[in-house]
Amino acid sequence: MVTESFYSRVENGKSEINIDDLLAILKQNHVSVRDFFSVFDQSMQRKIQYRCIRSAINNRNVAWLKKEQKDEPIFKAELTAVIATLTNKKADLFDDAQRKIKSNFGRLGKWDETALWNFASFMSLYDTSEIKILITDIYENKNSISLNDSLTLVALVNVMMSYLGRSYQENDLGSVLQTIQFIKELPTTL
Repeated sequence: MVTESFYSRVENGKSEINIDDLLAILKQNHVSVRDFFSVFDQSMQRKIQYRCIRSAINNRNVAWLKKEQKDEPIFKAELTAVIATLTNKKADLFDDAQRKIKSNFGRLGKWDETALWNFASFMSLYDTSEIKILITDIYENKNSISLNDSLTLVALVNVMMSYLGRSYQENDLGSVLQTIQFIKELPTTL
């Protein structure tokens, strides 16, 4: 039998738990081992799916994304936005779906790998004036972005490539030239 104080120490990270104690806690709380570990399986599956999506964005693999869009209804709205971004179109989504996706975006000035990938993925949800504000913030906070981290750098380049395509499509030559200059100044080797 696992005591309440031991259980509390495990929850607070003050004690480690061995498999026998874990099994006892699961039994005591009427949780099957399968149910307990299924959460980790789902989480790992989701991480793998996001890595594949990021790879498809990086490789501009719209065909794969369209296939996933049909196979994974959970990601349908997100993949619609990603495909629209890669094809330089405005995402055709309901306002609720757009708000939900945008709410996970992050804050200005906080351009880590995740925020950059979100912007690279969902640029199609933003109008031109919003994008310019976000891109200007990236320019202004370039020195705080981890450019020595290859994953962050790849995410940043994907943002800039999507912005370059959007600027070109809108005949915004000034933004095209500024973006090309910004990309030229990024590290090419790590």
